[in-house]
Amino acid sequence: MKTLLRSSALVLALLVTGCAPAVAQQMGDRDLTAPLTAETQAALTPMEVIQLLKDGNQRFVDGEAVERNYMEQVAQTAGGQFPMAAILGCIDSRVPHEIVFDKGVGDIFSARVAGNFVNTDILGSLEFATAAAGSKVIVVLG
Repeated sequence: MKTLLRSSALVLALLVTGCAPAVAQQMGDRDLTAPLTAETQAALTPMEVIQLLKDGNQRFVDGEAVERNYMEQVAQTAGGQFPMAAILGCIDSRVPHEIVFDKGVGDIFSARVAGNFVNTDILGSLEFATAAAGSKVIVVLG
């Protein structure tokens, strides 16, 4: 747990319904269909990531999700991944993280377990997401 707490990630809890009221913002001129790069990930602050997740959820709720070419994104991320967030959520198959936050391949790490609890495996995954892969935020999704 100490490793996780020493990381620069911001830990917070969000409910999908609580994310809906968001101001539409984008990361400057960044193409939302392009995977994050090391540079774009490094430039993000935890509060910007939270806003991007809220904005994506608002697009999802409004039925205005960004159209993405997932196979192209898979190819673009073959050399590395630079996710903005790690999401700990329930194993519920009705809440796919990338879809409800309108994110693409490489944008988030998803850790799913029944009951949203943290065990050694999940903790290790969240530590990797923040300390090694640079995720700025850990979301505990209810």
